Amino acid sequence: MYLRFPRISFYLLQDNYFKEDDPRAAVVLGIIVLVIILVSLIVKLVRPKIKGSSGYRKTKEPAAGKKFSSFTLRRLVKPYGLNKDQIKILDFVFKNNGVNDPERVLANSEVLDKHFKRAFRYIERAAETEEEAQKQMAVLFSVRNSIEAVKNTNVTGAPQVSENMSAVFTLGGEGYPVRIVSTKGNNILVTTPVNARGIPIKINNGAKGSLSFFTKANQAFVCEAQVVGATKTSKGAALELARLGKPKGLMQRRFKRRQIGSRCAYQIVTLEESGSKRRKELKMQVDPRRFSGNLIDLSIGGCAITTSGSINAGTRLKIEFDHENSAKIAVLGQVLRLNRGRSGNATMHIKFTKVPRRAANSINATVFEYNKD
Repeated sequence: MYLRFPRISFYLLQDNYFKEDDPRAAVVLGIIVLVIILVSLIVKLVRPKIKGSSGYRKTKEPAAGKKFSSFTLRRLVKPYGLNKDQIKILDFVFKNNGVNDPERVLANSEVLDKHFKRAFRYIERAAETEEEAQKQMAVLFSVRNSIEAVKNTNVTGAPQVSENMSAVFTLGGEGYPVRIVSTKGNNILVTTPVNARGIPIKINNGAKGSLSFFTKANQAFVCEAQVVGATKTSKGAALELARLGKPKGLMQRRFKRRQIGSRCAYQIVTLEESGSKRRKELKMQVDPRRFSGNLIDLSIGGCAITTSGSINAGTRLKIEFDHENSAKIAVLGQVLRLNRGRSGNATMHIKFTKVPRRAANSINATVFEYNKD
């Protein structure tokens, strides 16, 4: 049995299914297709410039969230000799604060400290435990001190003296921590110098000394100064000094040093041998006698203390002083040298020999002023 299909005329198909379209409709369709093709080409050409962050975006502000490569960071920090953990936390400091140009930040100590201070505060808040916080802070400050140590040692430019700036007035070989109250032309008003007991010292008019100070950019300067006389200001008693000549730049120290005026106590430490001949051990003995002094400057590497006590160079000391949050800081150090003044007091220059991690973080936070609002 075969299936039969009805016969369909070719001409019938031609008339019903292949009827010629309207020429105007064909033109419109062609135009639409051409427009779609052109739009696709334009989007294809423009898309890479919009998607990337290569500077094609027309805006006055830098593109937010622009990242630098790990290779770039490693190249920039090569002079500082940072290890893997230090580079990692520096990368966190920059990226967490949205830094787009790390090279510019590294060259500016003031800007650098702003970012490090934010990271320090973040670690305080976000660390899961106190031990973890202290560990991260130690790495953070090790990076900051490594950068500081490689900074140029030559000081250039004119110093900007501002109110409430810490300074040291040296007279007769003895240094007194002071603060700058104000400046009047060539004269500078400073707080009244006091001795180790906190008693104002008597200074004759016309006496010559020197005034040293650090700027916010951690540049050290010293200028010769002559005592004009005591005076009173709205902020209390002050000493007026006349500058003799222009301030001179001092060589920067390895570690940043902050001039402060704070009471401290110290005890003499001796090392005694114990044990057998084969196994000798050095045991530390702390003298129960406590001496008082005035801490005039501080760094993670050491400090300077003015005291009326008689201490020889090479003496080992245990030093205690108050931190800004009223916590005690205790460190071990050794006297490098003494500068004796005419009044009988002496300034001990001390190198720290042992600083616990928590104490080191507190000292660094004080020196870099990260613990201040």
